[in-house]
Amino acid sequence: MLTNVLGFYKQAYRGLSRYSWYLSMVMLVNRTGTMVMPFMSIYCISKRHFIIVQAGDQDR
Repeated sequence: MLTNVLGFYKQAYRGLSRYSWYLSMVMLVNRTGTMVMPFMSIYCISKRHFIIVQAGDQDR
């Protein structure tokens, strides 16, 4: 079952160029980094005892 699904996806996306794959990987890394920001703010507030203004300040 799983091998059928993986084969279907490989066949569906096989025609994309190498540059499309590069762009999708770069976008994945970029969005993952953006997702970290809220969790880092919560960590700074709870463990590092920052105030909310300091945790949200992007100049630090």
